Parts: sequence; C-alpha cells; structure tokens
Amino acid sequence: MSASSHTPGSGALSADRSAEPAPGKAQAVWLGLRRWVRTHHLETAFIALGLLVRLVFWQVTHRRFEDGLITVTHARSVLGGFGLTHHPFEPVTHGFTSAISVLVPLSGEVVGEVVPLMDGFMALRLSSLVAFVATIVAAGVIAKRLGLGTWPRVFAYGILTLSFNQIYYAMSGMETQVAVAILLWAIVAGMERRPVASGVLYGLCILVRPDFVIFVGLALAWWLWQDRRAALRVALIAGAVLLPWVAFTTLYYGSPIPNTIPAKALRYPIDYPHSLSPSAWWHFITTQVDQREGWLWRTFSPFYEHVFVNKAPFLPVLATWFSGAILLLGVVGMAISRQVVGWKPVIGFVVIYFAYRMLALPATYYDWYYPPLTALLALNGAVALQRLSTIAPRTAAIPAVLVVAAFAWALPALFVLEHRYQADVEDQVRQPLGIWLRDNVPAGSTVTSESAGYVGYYSGGNIRLWDYPGLTSKEAFAIMKALGSERSNLQWLVHAARPDYAIWRPDELAAFNAQFPATAALYEQVAAFSTPTNPADLRWSGVEFAEPDKEFVVMKRVRGTLGGVERARELVAAERAAAG
Repeated sequence: MSASSHTPGSGALSADRSAEPAPGKAQAVWLGLRRWVRTHHLETAFIALGLLVRLVFWQVTHRRFEDGLITVTHARSVLGGFGLTHHPFEPVTHGFTSAISVLVPLSGEVVGEVVPLMDGFMALRLSSLVAFVATIVAAGVIAKRLGLGTWPRVFAYGILTLSFNQIYYAMSGMETQVAVAILLWAIVAGMERRPVASGVLYGLCILVRPDFVIFVGLALAWWLWQDRRAALRVALIAGAVLLPWVAFTTLYYGSPIPNTIPAKALRYPIDYPHSLSPSAWWHFITTQVDQREGWLWRTFSPFYEHVFVNKAPFLPVLATWFSGAILLLGVVGMAISRQVVGWKPVIGFVVIYFAYRMLALPATYYDWYYPPLTALLALNGAVALQRLSTIAPRTAAIPAVLVVAAFAWALPALFVLEHRYQADVEDQVRQPLGIWLRDNVPAGSTVTSESAGYVGYYSGGNIRLWDYPGLTSKEAFAIMKALGSERSNLQWLVHAARPDYAIWRPDELAAFNAQFPATAALYEQVAAFSTPTNPADLRWSGVEFAEPDKEFVVMKRVRGTLGGVERARELVAAERAAAG
C-alpha cells in the first residue's frame, strides 16, 4: 500500500477517536478509583480489612452504646416535634457535645421517613464506614509526606484499622471515626498549604470535637508564622464554617457551649492548688499523673484498651511494655518529624492534649475521646520506625507485625463478649426499663437516673428526665449547681429534687438509704430489672468483662412534694449552718 493511500485511512481513524465522547463524571470517578487502587495496594488492603472487621462487629454485636443513644434521641426529638433537645417538659437543652454527632443522625432520621431501615443509628454507622475509608486515605497522604516506607505504614495502618476502640465506639453510635478522619484531613490540608481546605476542615474540627480547638489554635498560629495573609484567609473561612452553628445554638439554647461541658466539669471537679507555690504545684502534678498512669498504659494496649476488660490472656505486665513501646516510638517520632512542613501543630496538639488529659480531666474518663490521639501517636511512631529501618532495614518489620497481630488477636473475644453484653445486659435490662417508663409512668413525670441513653431513647419522650449530672437537662444541672461540686452525686440530686421516680443501681440505692433515710422513706419500689446473666457468660477465650448495669430498681415517690433548685439551696444553707 502506498503512503498516499494509507494517509486517508489513518486520518479517518484519528477523526473517529477524536469524535468519541469524553468520559462522564461517573466513569471518570471510576477510572480514578481504579488508578488509585493500582498504585496504593497497601492502603487498599487495610481499607478492605478495616471495612470487613467493622461490618463483622456490627453484625455480630448489634451494639448500641449508651452515649450514642443520648445523641440520637436529640435527633429523633426533632421529628417528634420536641425540637433539638433530649426530651420535652422543660426548656430545650444542648445535651450533646459534638455538633456533627447530632447532625449525622438527624439526617438519618429525616431520610428514614421515606427510606426503610434508615434511622439515626444507621446513619452514624454508615458514616463511620465512610469515615474509616477517608481515614486510611488521609493517613496514606500523610505517610507519603513523612517519607514512610512499607513497614512503618503497616504499623500505623494496623493501629488505625484494628485497635478495638477505633472500631467499637465508631460502630456503636459515636462520632469517633468521623472525628479521626476530619482531623487527619485537616492535617493534610495544612501540610499541603491549602488555605481554603484548611479553613473548612478547621471549622469542621471544632464542630466534631470542641477539644480540637487546641489543634486548630496551633494550626492557625503555624499559618500565621508562615504567611499572614493566608492565615487570615484560613481563619475567616474556619469562622464562616463555625458561625451558623454558633449563631443557631446561641439563639436556640441561649449559649453556644453545650450543657454537657459545665455538667461534666461539675461532676468531675479538679482541686487545683490555691497558691503559686512550686511545691504545691509539683505535688498536684505528680498526684494527677500517678492517678492516671493506669489510663496511659491501657489506652495503647490490646484487650485492655477496652474499659470493660478485667482479665485477658495478654498479661498486664506485657500490656504495659507494649503500650510503653508505642508511646516511646511516638515520642521519638515527634522529635524526628518536627521539621516536616505542617507537622508542628500535630506535635503540639499531642503534647498539650496529654497535659490536658493528665491535669484537667478526671482519672477515669471516656475512652471514645482518645482514638484521634492514638491515631497521631501511631503516625509519629511510624516515623520512628522509618528511621530505624534506615539503620537496620528488616528490624522495622518486627514491631509492625507485632502491632497488627496483637490488636487482631484481641478482636474475636471482644466481639463475642460485646455481643453477649448487648444481648444479655442492655437488651434485657436498660431497654426494657426505658419501655416500662414509656408505658407506665404518667407523661411529664420527673425521673432521675444516671443512665440517660437507654432511659431517654426507649421512654419515647414520655418523661421529664432529670439525669445526673444534668447532661440533658438544664433543670437538673441547675439543681446540681446549687448543691455545689462537693455534693455532686446522684444521691444528693434525688435528695434535693425529690423526683416522682428515681432509677437506681443497687449500690446507688444502698448509699442513698444510708445517707438520706428520711428522703428514702418517701419512696417505694415499683419495678426492678435484672439479667440472669452470670459471670461466666461474660468470659470467653481468656477474656473477662466487668459487669456494670446488670440491675436497676425504680422507686416511686408516694409522699412529699417535688423539690428543685430552691430546696437544694435550703439544704446547702442548713448544712453550712450546722457546721458552724
């Protein structure tokens, strides 16, 4: 064939190709996803593993965490006509801490009006699955900027994927995984010096966790040091993200500060030194750290990171060493990575949050606050392993494999025991208790209980819940505030409030009868809820769970009148007068 005869055919073929339509958006996304998977084998493997274990946990346990139900109840109240509050019959109360934790289930409740099986809890679980994928993708971006090789990434991804607390709280109704994902992507935006993305994500950080204001403040300071104009832009965008929520909560609740924050502060007071004496402050600091070191080693160790675990085949001494090694790697990694662009706010956040945890929070605090911290320590620990791999290339594989194996080892037993706890304790005690209140207590009756999640959710908005310490109730918090932090317990709340009904655990009731026999005489028992579960039912494969909340007693006031803030003030005045 001559060159002249070949040219027209070639041109026609070229024209045909140019005439082909460009890929649509859906096809472009699919092609981009395929390219990402082909070039990110390790991240893809951990995403698949993480989704699998989370779906297994969900289907095996059907876990509904107590505090998750508190938030979902607020969302459900909107559709019930009560407003964004926990229950009717008193002023609307900002009884949740995280804005995003209530907006996600609220969207689920709205969609559930037209989509079968969708509700607030389903929305929280599905969002946690999406957030896990986003977490690993963000961790992969950070790992590249930190220069991490294969085994250091296995170390970091292993903790993010298999640490039980990363799975448990996210799949049981908390915003934990969403918080981790938003924080990591905010870090990515800063490392890449993207002002718009940073501003949006910094605003979301505070909306998902108020204590992330520590990171946001440090990040904005870093931006200011780098580029003042860009820093101003970042701050304005972050403010624009926050402003609608701040304006709404101020107008609707009277304050942008959640009721949970002052209520918890009242319940867990910290007795700071009243002088500037160095010896007084040194004693305070050493005492605080000594009381919290148990938390420190449990938070980073398999099995024991879960608050319910009493015994495990992983000996406590080994768990302490294991956790200590992760902490040590994290500290070394922070020292190595301090010059990486955009990483100083991360280091500062870890250091300040540790100090905040040790000096400003109670000895026993809520474990779902810590996964973001453990995620950052995992990434910093991976930096230390990367440095180790340059000295001894094969050595970094050992801690990476140990971390994955140890955290994976803990999961089967914890999954089985969480299933039993949900089925044999929560579903047989607290859920029936809430339903009984819905069906047997006159609407609007005052009820006190430390357990507000199941009680509030399953009572269906039928009761006026004065929970201890007033997380979901402005009235209960006002009573506790009048009593003062030195009287911050459920017994004093019932003594001052004299509610129509009081819900007690047996030990709480015994303490109440002993401390306030005259008030206790005003009540009689009307219901009791317990589980036939015996201690052996909460043991499996060498792991043993604690047994809280196996029994509740409902007492009804049959004499006397309802109390409140004025009675609380009178009781305090009388006590002080008697003391001279």
